[in-house]
Amino acid sequence: IHFYKSEISKVMDLVLESPKSCAEFENKNGMKWAREIIVDYYTRTEEGWLLGCMVKVLSVVAKENPTQGGLSQSYCLEVHYKIGSEKSREEWFVKIPKSLQTVAMDERELVMYHKIFPRLQVFLSENLFEDQNVDLPIPIIFASSFQGDGIHDCLVTENLCANNYFQVDQDTTKLAYMRAAMTSLANIHGITFSFMKSLGGKEKLLSEFPTIKEQYLPNTQDIQQRFNSTIQPFLAYLAVLQPDIAQQTQV
Repeated sequence: IHFYKSEISKVMDLVLESPKSCAEFENKNGMKWAREIIVDYYTRTEEGWLLGCMVKVLSVVAKENPTQGGLSQSYCLEVHYKIGSEKSREEWFVKIPKSLQTVAMDERELVMYHKIFPRLQVFLSENLFEDQNVDLPIPIIFASSFQGDGIHDCLVTENLCANNYFQVDQDTTKLAYMRAAMTSLANIHGITFSFMKSLGGKEKLLSEFPTIKEQYLPNTQDIQQRFNSTIQPFLAYLAVLQPDIAQQTQV
């Protein structure tokens, strides 16, 4: 993951008007948007990088993500550019909030990716022994912009599908994938717990990052009945079938 200490204070400085369609990503303004992100990313992550004036975006190819989420419209971008005479290509995954009604959830995600995860990465680099290899299971973050106005809100990460990852569907919700997901979550939760202790506890963490305050589902009878009749029996069955993950299923 490409983060440095000096990046933390600047990660939210880039404010860009977000394209809203494939055509907008591919036109002249979309290419200018992509160039701003490339220059900002290298300026933040490459110490002493001064080649921004030499960056030229050659083309942007955009496709809608075939598996859309409920809160954001997402796109897969292929960005061709050159720095001087050297040509390069980036594969991006871009999320644009669908409406102002979802801004709270979108803000939480952006804060996690562009404030908390970089802090956790720095925490790891300062506290691990040299022979320990622990990293955060998250993609490279090229840019994020959040103003909560439905205009300057977006998240740009690397497209993991370009590195042979694939999206979960009905054929990949099997035990191996569940175990991999739980391992990644456990990794993040464990690192966060250690980081929280280093700050002085939960209240200190929430005071520094108030956006991530705990959210509770409505305590309704319908939700409780559905959980008791469907999810709880399945978790109990899974704990018997796979004893090595029994503890996680009982949380």
